[in-house]
Amino acid sequence: MSRRSPRLSAAAPRRAAGAQPPAVAHGGRSPRTPRRAAGAHATAVAPDDGTAPSVSHRHVEPDAEPTPVEPDVADLSDPPHAAPTGPSPLPAGPLAGLPFGGKPKRKDLPIASFSGRTQPHGFDSGVHAFRKRFLKELVTVQLLDGHRFTEQQCLALFILCLDGDASVYMNNVQLRQPDLTLDQAGALLGNRFSSMLPTSTILDIIRASTKGATETYQQFAARLLGMAEALPGGTEVETNASVVLETFVEKAYWRFSAQLGGFS
Repeated sequence: MSRRSPRLSAAAPRRAAGAQPPAVAHGGRSPRTPRRAAGAHATAVAPDDGTAPSVSHRHVEPDAEPTPVEPDVADLSDPPHAAPTGPSPLPAGPLAGLPFGGKPKRKDLPIASFSGRTQPHGFDSGVHAFRKRFLKELVTVQLLDGHRFTEQQCLALFILCLDGDASVYMNNVQLRQPDLTLDQAGALLGNRFSSMLPTSTILDIIRASTKGATETYQQFAARLLGMAEALPGGTEVETNASVVLETFVEKAYWRFSAQLGGFS
């Protein structure tokens, strides 16, 4: 017992001296685990000869501090275009809920073919009125069929409703643009066959129009509306619609022109 005690007392300081000091932040304390980083752990070892157990000092390295990572500001916010989690909703409108399919036929559209020629007693081809009428009848025929037509089916119907120069023009466009959509086809057709007259001239023609001797009031109103479609924005623009109403009242119902003068 007297021979082992000096060795124990001498060995313990040497082991403690070889231990690495823990990393200490400002203030003299470890930022995370002050108890574990303070020094070595003591382990009791019992010898085989039955003498008193000795103490072995085993040093444990302190936990390594994680390298701080600057947060990415972009990751903290929601993505600008997050993908929807649910099923894609059907577009709103009278066709919502109808399944895709059906067999569209040209004869189901009660609309005259558009050739691009200038209409009798008109100053343009009436392309804008044709486009509006086609879109209206296209919705009706889908409701009656009970199916929503695909983009390709709608485009095929649109081209089938063309004739003459308009048909030749649109078929050539489709050959150059295989992925052509209905909206693109309508816009191209409108640009190609729109009136070249300036807006002021079109307004003057509308105001100077009179009801024909054999023309009904409904036909006269339809003719005025067709001419107004050649204006920028068509009859959807309030000022354009007001010109039509003013002209119709003045030429067809001139007795009421004074009462409705506010539309001028």
